[in-house]
Amino acid sequence: MLKTSQIVVQKLQCVSAATQGATLILFHIQASADRIIIFGKEANLRFLGVCGTWLVHRTFKVSPLFDQVFVIHGYRNETSFPLLYYLPRTEPLQHTPEFSKTILKRLQIVFPEADQKGYFFHFSQAVYRKFHSLPEVLHQYSNDSEFAHQIRQWNALAFIPPDDVQLVYDILMDEPFFVADGIQTLLAESELIWVSRWNRQRTRRSTPMFDINLWNCYPLVLEDIPKTNNNCGTFHRGFLSLPGPAHPTTYQFLGGLKKEQALTKTRLSRSNIPMKHRLKNLKPLYLSTMTETSLSPSICDR
Repeated sequence: MLKTSQIVVQKLQCVSAATQGATLILFHIQASADRIIIFGKEANLRFLGVCGTWLVHRTFKVSPLFDQVFVIHGYRNETSFPLLYYLPRTEPLQHTPEFSKTILKRLQIVFPEADQKGYFFHFSQAVYRKFHSLPEVLHQYSNDSEFAHQIRQWNALAFIPPDDVQLVYDILMDEPFFVADGIQTLLAESELIWVSRWNRQRTRRSTPMFDINLWNCYPLVLEDIPKTNNNCGTFHRGFLSLPGPAHPTTYQFLGGLKKEQALTKTRLSRSNIPMKHRLKNLKPLYLSTMTETSLSPSICDR
């Protein structure tokens, strides 16, 4: 997920100049080793330039000749619009749609002023995958609702103000449930990845693999920005059904792309229609209530 500004118009102006809107191909590097294709329209670029938020999603099943497709959605008026389709000629960095430091670094180089945010779904999935390394914990999580509730308190850290996450985490880890040996083993690696660990003297913390501000959703909820990729996921499931089989031919892929662009064009023409009024002032109250109910009473009382 990327928050950005009209800098995108300057960054991609050279891409659209050569096409003059006559084709869906905005950019193409033909060198076989570094082949890159970007599909879209000039109108898509202009719309993307006025979107304060970008949603970046990828899939591995619909691209001929390429191993993956990145789709960049512009987010405006509480709606996401698929605008650019980026096909890199590189091996997939990983076959799970979760946090990737390599991708984040590359985006930071191109858009240094962007504020990067990960998806809550991917954060939750990354924690859940740790269960598979401990079958007994996974079994108990699947069959014991109280046990599952306690485990989900870890995920609730994503809704704590970023500056308070480490403090609340320390309090949480002192709870009897998390002191148990099996749970400590489960969370040891996650601690290094997401929160950071105290040194032996408890005088300073290590630097986590992923910064807290990257996976924390507290400001997103307050600003009414998507904390999950549900909109992108729904689009991708629909897009998967357009070209036909997994890894379709080039003609099938382009046919599906043209159909999707036609839908996007229609949606963009309607994007300036005022949406129904929403009670956004309830967001902070909802966030506070959800956070308090996700954490144990003993923590909330401290």
